[in-house]
Amino acid sequence: MNENLPIIVDDVPHLRQKKKNRKRKRLIIALLAAATVLSAAAVLAATGTFAKLFNEKSSSVTDSAAQEQPAPDIYSFDRKVVPDGARAVVPTDISGGGESITPVPFSLKGKVVVIASHPYEAYLDGAKPYVDGDFSAVGEENTTADLAKYLATALSRLGVDAEYLPIDTSSALGSYAKASDVINAYKKDHDVACVIDVHRAVLTGDNGDLIRPITNKGGEAAAQTVLVVASGVENAETRAGNAAALAEIMNSVCERSASVSFADGKLVQDACDVFITADIGSAGNSYAEAVRGASVGASAWAEMAK
Repeated sequence: MNENLPIIVDDVPHLRQKKKNRKRKRLIIALLAAATVLSAAAVLAATGTFAKLFNEKSSSVTDSAAQEQPAPDIYSFDRKVVPDGARAVVPTDISGGGESITPVPFSLKGKVVVIASHPYEAYLDGAKPYVDGDFSAVGEENTTADLAKYLATALSRLGVDAEYLPIDTSSALGSYAKASDVINAYKKDHDVACVIDVHRAVLTGDNGDLIRPITNKGGEAAAQTVLVVASGVENAETRAGNAAALAEIMNSVCERSASVSFADGKLVQDACDVFITADIGSAGNSYAEAVRGASVGASAWAEMAK
């Protein structure tokens, strides 16, 4: 059955009568009943009641048909709607590109610090085609700093001892050094178990498309998260296992929501033994999708902290 077609309600078949006299009797009764119905319909039409009843019945059938509609495909994309001069924002599943790493669970005894060492990284206000230099597509509060604040709040509400620490920078130049200074100053007065550094990736296709990595979270698109491990930091293998442990639980909370990848250098991961650099979505994601992705991470974190 094509569920996009309207529902057709078949008439109930008439019962066959075995005797002619019973047929005549029923015909007479039917004619009398029809006359009664027509008379009543005329009255109802005059008062508007017939239209009301008909509309209510139609609405009921329409609602039933709507409930049968299949869930929309979050990866559907029509390149024809992209105007000339704009970048397409293409929904994509990137979960298959992660590293295969043995999970290494880690302790969460102590405070979780959430930062955004690149707090200026912004998300789109929606998944519309993007024109380079047109910042009207970016909302006022759609940055990684805003997302880091949200994540810290979400963790706290789930019972995790978490706090957001702002990093005052507007450029990548020297940003990791500033983040390290802020974390080290905080560690003098607090027992820090882990640091989460919230980032937003920039993923583009060969033709300049913006890649929008998403998964399905309760019928809505959520940004996929890549947990990045600095290959140049001490104990990189153990740190990768820590990231894999978190990704495993995130994927149990929301299928295909997280994966693990490596990056050159140290980032700022030498500031704490357990340090998670989380690329939550890409420049092609909306902020709402990034929030949904972060909420998956918060739920997984709370599960690990039990």
